[in-house]
Order: sequence, then C-alpha cells, then structure tokens
Amino acid sequence: SQIYSLAVGENFFKATVTSDDGTKKQDYVLKVTREKSSNIGLNSLTVGNYELKPSYSDNNDIYEVQVPNEITSVDVNAVAKESTQTIKGTGTYNLNVGSNEVIVNVTSENGAVRTIRINVIRKLPNDASINNVGVNNYTLNHLEGNIYTVEVPYGVGEIEIANISTTGANVTGIGKKQLNVGNNDFEVTVTSASGETTIKYIIRVIRQKDTNNDLK
Repeated sequence: SQIYSLAVGENFFKATVTSDDGTKKQDYVLKVTREKSSNIGLNSLTVGNYELKPSYSDNNDIYEVQVPNEITSVDVNAVAKESTQTIKGTGTYNLNVGSNEVIVNVTSENGAVRTIRINVIRKLPNDASINNVGVNNYTLNHLEGNIYTVEVPYGVGEIEIANISTTGANVTGIGKKQLNVGNNDFEVTVTSASGETTIKYIIRVIRQKDTNNDLK
C-alpha cells in the first residue's frame, strides 16, 4: 500500500494488476475527487481590546461590544482557520455615539458565506463636570471642592442660575433664586449623559449688607 496526497479537485491514480502466473497485466485508473473546503469558522474575532459579548464562537454570528465615550475608533480583526478563506469587513471603524454596526463576511473555499454582525456601542459621556455657570452677569470664584461663590450688592434681591456648560449632562437646581443678606447656598446637581456619575455643586451667593445709613 502507499499513501497519496490529494489536491482539491480531481486526482487520478494508475494501478496495474498482474495475474498470478505473470502472463497478463491490466491497468486501472482510479479517480478521487477532493471537494473544496466549506469551512467558514475563524480562529479569533476581536474588536480592539474590548470584550466581545458573547465570547467568540463559530456557532454564533451576532455580538456586542461596549466602549467608553472617549473612544472614537476601533480596530476589528479576524483570523482565518484556513488559508483558502476570504475575510472582508475588518479594519478601522470610526464610531458615532450609540450603536455602530460592523459586518464581517467570511467566505469558504467552496463559496459558502458567513455574515457576522457586531454592534459596537460607544457610550454616552460620563462627564458631570461644569465648565461655566451664569449667575446674572457676575463672575463666580471657585472656593474649594464643588463650591463656587459670587458676591452681589445688597440691592440685588434675586438672581438666576443659568447657562451651565456641560458635556450633554442633565442639570437640576437652576433657575431664579431669592436672596437673603449674607450667604445663600444653592445646590445644583449634574448627572452625566450616561447616568453613571452625579455630582452636587454648591453655588454660594453672598448678598452684601445694606450700607445705606440714611434716615428714612
């Protein structure tokens, strides 16, 4: 017996049969057809260094990946199981905030196609900081921690906390406020767009005492 290697497609092997007495010989040709591979599996599928959910499996074609808001692009990579496979859809993808669909197609040697869909979710901003706070036309000073102060004349009995600059965060506690003489602390709550971070700020408005000594 002898072992033969098979190429894809038709393979022909010649065999000669000789009679027991050696007087007759007969040639035979054996045709062996090796079919093309139908393998559409992958050794690996990755989206940057982020977790693929569920973990990659040849039996699953739908995945999800979540990335922080500050990530604006990801690299999608797939490693073939066989050199005869063709893979399309890998490379670098720019990300919008929210869902981004990535489609990877794997084609086997015999033409079978597998379509893999990856939903890359770029999260909303997780920033609850404030960049600017408007209190009428006055300038706030950062006192310490999350406390900001501003001093106004006695004649100002009402102010409006407005125009708070954030990165898409939700802000509560703004609006018109009545003032007493001295310190007036107003709490402003900022919740990041992702909903994951909440910071409470104190806007301390100091209303000066009445310095008018005129008799009334």
